Amino acid sequence: MTDRLVTSQTLESKIIQIQECMNFSTKAAVIRLAIGLSLKTGGDPRIGLDKDVKDNLGGNYHKHTIFGDDEIIYYLMFKCGIQEDIKDDDVFPDLAKAHLIRGMEILFAQYQLLGNSAKITSWLLDQI
Repeated sequence: MTDRLVTSQTLESKIIQIQECMNFSTKAAVIRLAIGLSLKTGGDPRIGLDKDVKDNLGGNYHKHTIFGDDEIIYYLMFKCGIQEDIKDDDVFPDLAKAHLIRGMEILFAQYQLLGNSAKITSWLLDQI
């Protein structure tokens, strides 16, 4: 079991762009937001994920940095979202990274469409 999630250069670039646009103090806030959007989508984010891409040249995040003291809550949401019982070793980093990738696709598309923090915040509030 690994305690680290490593992103691709492309994913890391998107995280940084969202962080700067939204004026978040940490990239972990962007990661949690993206994961939340993916969880809202439902289903297994690993389906259709390009597993051949092995670019691990982006950011490197410890699971406590991402989840803090809420790790168990995230794990339960991940497991309920895919509606199957999986081992904790399969939740992090694999399932968490799949949620991050899918959620960033959603978030970054809105960032490109809307372009500023006020509009993105309004869109995010509509997602709740």
